[in-house]
Parts: sequence; C-alpha cells; structure tokens
Amino acid sequence: MLRIYCSEYTKLWSEADFKEKMHYLPKEMQATIAKYRSEKERQLRIMGKLLLLKHLNEYESEQKLNLNDIKYNSFNRPFLHADLDFNIAHSENFVVCAACRNAQIGIDIEKIKNDLNINLLKAELTDEELQALEKDNLPQRKFYEFWTRKEAILKALGKGVFTPFNTINSIPDTTSINGIIFYVQNMRNIDGYTIAVASNKEIKESQFIMINY
Repeated sequence: MLRIYCSEYTKLWSEADFKEKMHYLPKEMQATIAKYRSEKERQLRIMGKLLLLKHLNEYESEQKLNLNDIKYNSFNRPFLHADLDFNIAHSENFVVCAACRNAQIGIDIEKIKNDLNINLLKAELTDEELQALEKDNLPQRKFYEFWTRKEAILKALGKGVFTPFNTINSIPDTTSINGIIFYVQNMRNIDGYTIAVASNKEIKESQFIMINY
C-alpha cells in the first residue's frame, strides 16, 4: 500500500504554533529548517516532516520508528528502514509525503504555471516528449507532468540529479535508469497542480490523505 499524505499551506502559523510544531522534530532537524530565511519555506518543511510522523505513528507503531531514525545515503537522500521508504516534496502552497513498504519511492509536485516559457526548458526533454508536447492542447500541463515524472524517478533512484533530464523518457509508465525499472504515474488530486510518484516496484493500491495543520 502506497500512502500519500498532503497538506495545504493556508496561512502563516503564529510564533506559538511554530514553536509547538517544531517541538515534534529532532533538534538537528529543527536547526536545519531554521536556516531557511523564508517563514513559508520553514513552515512547509515542518509540515512535510509532520506528515511523515503521522504515518509512522499510525501505521508503523510496531517498528517504533520516529524522526530521529532518519538516515542519509551518500547522495544525501533520506531513508528510514530497510523495508520502509518515504519521500517528501512541496510546491507553492502544498506539501506531499509518500510512504511505502518494500519499494523505493519518489514523489514530486508542481504548481502548473500557464505563463511558463517552455522554449527555455525544451533541452530537458527527449525527442518523444517534445513531439507529444507539440501535439497537446494544454502544453504547460503536459510539460509539468513530464517534469514531475522525471523528478519522481530520480528521487526514487536516490542518487541525486546527476542523470540528465533529457535522457529520461517519462512518457511510458515504466522506464529503466541504471538498469533499474521504475513504475511511474501522475495524479491530479489537486486543481492547478500535478503530482507524480515513481517506485522500483509496481504498486497497485494507493491512498491519498489530506491533513490540515
């Protein structure tokens, strides 16, 4: 089962709310988040960690895992447990957290900006993606679908962004990177945004959960 948690930024928390929410995070994590200058950015990052904590408390209580158990690989990708993976992303006013057992997970979310100048980013697309873009009636949406799929695949791979985007064909529902097959899908649960999830194993069941903070 893949669980995707989502929360919307609706207003800036009060100073008291910030302190209360930060209290749930490990000291090292608090220090990292505090380095961001934007209050909104800090809040979104706290919200992402709280979404993960909710999953751990509700579905992983037997493992007794918490945010202190997060480790990082040599590419600075966070992970929790040998058979439990998670990934967090945010864009504009939404943050999402995907959690799943027995698979490597990557998730990305992007707000669709209709004034995006796609010509400036065409170099990041494959020839097949460019052709599909030219035929689409909503090219901006299509571009963001491609982009989030590429991001999700690379985040599931967990080796940073060293793989050029224009070498990843995001159109098929399965694609191979470094000999690893990834399954990828887009979700349109939020108006004006697109979400993509990638995993190294096919996941047939998923749940989308909205949380308010």
